[in-house]
Amino acid sequence: MDTTLCIYEPVYGLAEGTVPAFVVGNEKTQLGFEDAYAGNEFIYALLHEKGDAMEPESVIVFDWQGNAVKEMQTGQRLARFCVDETHNVIYALASDEENGYKLVRICSD
Repeated sequence: MDTTLCIYEPVYGLAEGTVPAFVVGNEKTQLGFEDAYAGNEFIYALLHEKGDAMEPESVIVFDWQGNAVKEMQTGQRLARFCVDETHNVIYALASDEENGYKLVRICSD
């Protein structure tokens, strides 16, 4: 994984036929970070994938110097989360089609 801290290039389009014109995303749009959690060891952030208008699935782990040190693909749509660094566990609210959201436990090892 690239450990360079960077800001994503803005990739977007203009909504057709709107007055005034406004910006919309497309399949290449990097939507950015949805939520963040600061632990004693690391900073954790939920990252929207490119073109993903739903909840993010990836957790990016940064050191306190701002370097990305790990990316975790969870396979679940996450809305909010917190981290237990002592037990290396992430607790998150994940989208659930039947019930809205469910609490999930993700090992961060």
